[in-house]
Amino acid sequence: MLDVYLDGGLAKEEYQEEKTKVEAQKKDLETIGQKHTEITTEIKDTVQRIVEIVGNLSNIMKSADPKIQNQILKLLIKDAVLDGDKLKYEVRVPFSAFLTGDVKKDIPNYITTNLEEFNQIAHPVGLIANYLPLENTTI
Repeated sequence: MLDVYLDGGLAKEEYQEEKTKVEAQKKDLETIGQKHTEITTEIKDTVQRIVEIVGNLSNIMKSADPKIQNQILKLLIKDAVLDGDKLKYEVRVPFSAFLTGDVKKDIPNYITTNLEEFNQIAHPVGLIANYLPLENTTI
């Protein structure tokens, strides 16, 4: 593009416009690349622990003491409301995808798309996992 501009085949305004577009695309690609490099060991450990917790949720809830059960429920659900005899709630991201199985399709993409959520829950997930006798589960 620079060669065409220097040879007079492209007006200065067109060159500047195209240059701006290319720079914006470059910045977008750098941002995407940065997100992929941000999948730290802590996030990988968090994903592993989430898989372990979700995969063993029934056994964990049966054997854990009430304090741990409460922490798990706070981590897993939000907007819990008692509607007559029924408890209505929403499963938090990223647990919702793990519970439905949707995440198995593309775990790396799911992680990069939800980095913020993984970063926010890394510490609480680690604390809960430290108190639970979890089996080794691989992703």
